[in-house]
Amino acid sequence: MKLHSGENNFYIEIPEVSQAQEDVLTVKQGREILYTEPIKINPVRHWQMNLVQHTHTDIGYTRSQMEILTEHLRYIDYALDYCDATDNYPEPAKFRWTCEISWAVSEYLKCRPAEQIARLKQRVKEGRIEFATMYLNFDELPDEQTLAASLAPLKQFRQHGMRAELAMQDDVNGIGWCFSEYFADAGVKYLNMGTHGHRALICFDKPTVFWWESPSGKKMLAYRAEHYNQGNFFGIHNDDFESFETKVLEYLKQLEDKHYPYDICAAQHSGYFTDNAPPSTKSCEMVKRWNEKYEWPKLRTAVATEFIKTVETQYADKIQTIRGAWPDWWTDGFASGAREAAVSRITHSNVIANQVGLSFAKMLGAELPTDINKQIAGINNALLFYDEHTFGHSESVRNPYGLETWEQRSLKQSYAWEAYRYTGLLGETVMGLLQSFTPKAKLPSVAVFNTLNWDYSGVAKVYIDHQILPKEKDFEIVDAAGNKVPAQAGEVRSDGTYWYLYVRNVPALGCERYFIKVKDAPRPVIERTIQLADTHIENDWYAVDFNLQRGTIKHLFDKELNCSLLTDDAKWELGEFVYEIIDSRHPMEKYQAPQFLRRSPEKKSVLNSLKKEKYGILIASVQLLLPALVKII
Repeated sequence: MKLHSGENNFYIEIPEVSQAQEDVLTVKQGREILYTEPIKINPVRHWQMNLVQHTHTDIGYTRSQMEILTEHLRYIDYALDYCDATDNYPEPAKFRWTCEISWAVSEYLKCRPAEQIARLKQRVKEGRIEFATMYLNFDELPDEQTLAASLAPLKQFRQHGMRAELAMQDDVNGIGWCFSEYFADAGVKYLNMGTHGHRALICFDKPTVFWWESPSGKKMLAYRAEHYNQGNFFGIHNDDFESFETKVLEYLKQLEDKHYPYDICAAQHSGYFTDNAPPSTKSCEMVKRWNEKYEWPKLRTAVATEFIKTVETQYADKIQTIRGAWPDWWTDGFASGAREAAVSRITHSNVIANQVGLSFAKMLGAELPTDINKQIAGINNALLFYDEHTFGHSESVRNPYGLETWEQRSLKQSYAWEAYRYTGLLGETVMGLLQSFTPKAKLPSVAVFNTLNWDYSGVAKVYIDHQILPKEKDFEIVDAAGNKVPAQAGEVRSDGTYWYLYVRNVPALGCERYFIKVKDAPRPVIERTIQLADTHIENDWYAVDFNLQRGTIKHLFDKELNCSLLTDDAKWELGEFVYEIIDSRHPMEKYQAPQFLRRSPEKKSVLNSLKKEKYGILIASVQLLLPALVKII
């Protein structure tokens, strides 16, 4: 061996021992002994590392959505060809691939010829290709109804006779707890979470397999994996075997130091070190070369469930059960599309309400449109593409006004508005069915359908034409017993006004009618103010104090909890605009605060804050849940 100036590192091969023993390490130069030291030789741990190749799906991150979506279908074609190309390789080195998302497979099954579908079925049957059942990688925007709808491809896979028992979510560090219920019922047994610690916290200090228990006590086997590109960190996509060799051995040593309990581990990787990367056979060549050199550790190409199933069968006594939510600590893109995020949430609520309305109509004897389920599926599909975790093109920070950045943003937003538009049309279908079962009345009326399974008291919003309720006429709105209903005007348009009605005790899964009585008298002049005479307001539940100089809420007291919801004398108050400039994002990747400058606007005030009407109430809360279907009859 030749020594160089400075530190020298050498790997020395020694025979395997069955039990710990001591030997002597001696360094000689010619006959002269330069160094000698006793060393302890331990039995070799018989490691196996499964290398799980997949393509991480970031819709529109590396390129426009319109290009990326079609590319993922091509990748399945590549995977089939690579299976063919490595059929004669040693078994551990044959090409294997896990389809990370179900969307691409679902579309593939719709558009490829029968012979190509037959090839895919055969490779799935052999275990060379595996389907995962997450439609896309989701952030925390989608609700339970939409996430349930995302599992629709499962039925399609099984109609084709293809197994799908894995859920894989990558990049996002959490997942909706409702999935632990849905997966158990749908026969999806395993969950693989390819975590990403970039400016985020990751649960557990090492890869961990555990039984994840749902609220109702159902269980699935979950795996908190390493980063979804862990194998690429080793350099598996390159031709530098020596570097790959060093990094793999160092990683296994790190697992030992962390008291990792299994002799098998898994490392996800892509064909190239980037998101939306095509598959590659580079890993097959690397595994083949490794196993020709090493008896242990052994490397193996694998689909994702091979590792989890091994742990399930061989280490059952080491698997703990955890019952709890798995919140995401990563997605921070909502604010970049705050308007669309709000539209998404409104649409989630409305599509639920409309489906309950369809149930009302069906129970009353209505014949539903033949394509109604297709309409609902289209809405959910648009919501799922907006709620997918990618917020922003890869260049959006360094080139916020670039073509690619704006193209990605525009297409991302379009999904939210598409879902919102078609939900509105679905609502009209629902109301068209229900109005035929609503008795006619002599007076114009508002029908409020409660789509919740408990009585509802709260705000119902309705647009009333000026033809029905003239702007200049006095009026009152009453319930069936003649009791006045508090009403407050919102935005006024040329043809009508948005009204907020405070309805009480609308029965669960029921309906109430409210009648509009227009009087033959002029409407009283509305007293308006642009300044609050009193900065304190309260109702039965909350007490609020405003800070007029800063345009903020200074105090917010919850009467039921008997506590303040805000920190006293906080530097920044609720509702305050904060403009922040940081010197670099890199400290956040080390979980450190960057150097920053924060300031608020110099001029701010509360304007047009109150209207005083004889009909009115102050509506001081934002309704995130919209349980009522409202119709002018």
